[in-house]
Amino acid sequence: MEQSPQGLFTLKQTMQNGANSKEMHIFSTRKKKYGTIGVVFFFAVFAVVGGILVYSNDQEVITPDNGVVFTAECIASSPEMTCLLPIVDMSSTDSYKGLDGGLYGNGQNEPPASHEQHIFDAIDSIHPIDGKIGLVSLGMSNTSQEFGVFIQEIEQSPDKADSVTIVNGAQGGVDAKRWVVSPPGEDPWGILLQRVSQAGLTPDQVQAVWIKQANASPPRNTNTTEYIDQLTEDLKYIVDRLNDADIFPNLEIIYLSSRTYGGYADVYGATLNPEPFAYESGFSVQQLILQQIEGQTDVSYDDVPVLAWGPYLWADGTFGREYDDLVWELQDFSGTDGTHPSNSGRLKVSKFLSDFFLESPYAKVWFSDHDPFGTPTPSPTSTSTTTATPTLTPSGSTTATPTPSESVGPSRLPTVTPSYSIGPSSVPTITPSSSVTEDVPTISTSPTRNPSLFPTDGKISVVPSQIPGFPTVAPAYVDFNKDTRLNVFDLKLFITYYMEGNPVIDLNGDGVNQRDIGDFILFADEYRAYNRER
Repeated sequence: MEQSPQGLFTLKQTMQNGANSKEMHIFSTRKKKYGTIGVVFFFAVFAVVGGILVYSNDQEVITPDNGVVFTAECIASSPEMTCLLPIVDMSSTDSYKGLDGGLYGNGQNEPPASHEQHIFDAIDSIHPIDGKIGLVSLGMSNTSQEFGVFIQEIEQSPDKADSVTIVNGAQGGVDAKRWVVSPPGEDPWGILLQRVSQAGLTPDQVQAVWIKQANASPPRNTNTTEYIDQLTEDLKYIVDRLNDADIFPNLEIIYLSSRTYGGYADVYGATLNPEPFAYESGFSVQQLILQQIEGQTDVSYDDVPVLAWGPYLWADGTFGREYDDLVWELQDFSGTDGTHPSNSGRLKVSKFLSDFFLESPYAKVWFSDHDPFGTPTPSPTSTSTTTATPTLTPSGSTTATPTPSESVGPSRLPTVTPSYSIGPSSVPTITPSSSVTEDVPTISTSPTRNPSLFPTDGKISVVPSQIPGFPTVAPAYVDFNKDTRLNVFDLKLFITYYMEGNPVIDLNGDGVNQRDIGDFILFADEYRAYNRER
């Protein structure tokens, strides 16, 4: 199947070439065999049962030959999403086009100890120069719009240090490649320095930068890492240029973020930066940071400032991600191109940034208002011979404030309530209708099954969670693909077998009919609920 340049449906088609080609062929022949009613019924069953199966904790990951990871849950439940696995949700065994998952590779979302120490050393070096610390953004229009709202919001926060001055250096229409090679008449670096000056800062006072970048009109080939590699190289040039003597000579650290979701661009036919390229921007950031960790000379700690993740912003539309339940909805984006953020989208990114700079251990020491640069208050004189010793923070500075016990990392993000409903209450009850003519033969024989669970009257007398071994192993009579689990593949096979009248799905012993669908749904729902509780 020839792939479309638009990533949203291309990815589904890629997956279907491997996992679904047989099912699609079977479906295409069903209309001839069973008629229109059968085809419509096929879709209805797939949608309802799929909605139940997909939300088990036992998430399946499909990896076709091209190395692209997909969540099988998403494939069944959210056909409008990309079904790509967010980098923060990828384990050490997951990969995308041969690249590791995890913000820092190998499924890890926290930096290795050696790199973390470099981060702490960098933020320890940040201090007011002539009373000011400059934080500057760099990127394209999306970055400019989001960072502009962040500045408005954070300036109202009593938690921001007065010494921190924030400048929006991101510029509309200036993607990564234009920061590398600017067209005649454009000077984004000159504009950047002009904005710094207008904010009352000198270049020497800028010590931290946040970058969110992409390249417009990406290549049409979605099967290679061409886009990832090029954006990585462009970012490499940018981080090196930022530390030049004529830009920000005292720059200590550069935080980088991924793009937000780009799948809604397909709704408007926009090609500015659709999926999978928005998704792939995260791998460009990851690869750049890993190159520094691995000691590559052009991005080594001696050559450029320390590189670290800011908030990771990508999630698969309304399907979201497990890491923090982040979702991106259509209304979070412009109603003209589905790419630029709407006001709600800008506010969402602003919240991510606020939480990161105020709460992350990799930023809050210089950004938040706890006077890290003032003189420590001396401990009260004690009549005891024991002198109170302040707690040492990782950066080496002293503070009498205990470290919070909650986990805060480089991608600490706000909790966002998903827009979809998950749970047994959201599953409709299917009642066999006498108006629907069954187009499959009645088969008197039935396969091996659990008679106590599925008696001949079609009513379940024992809930599945009471079956010994149920939590980890799906019984054979519903494990159609023999992988010891109940998942989306069993759903697909169940539907295929149903349309063929295969006796393997005669779950209650009265022949293949619609009562088997009800039994399968009830079992799947119980299985999902049990796995969510354990």
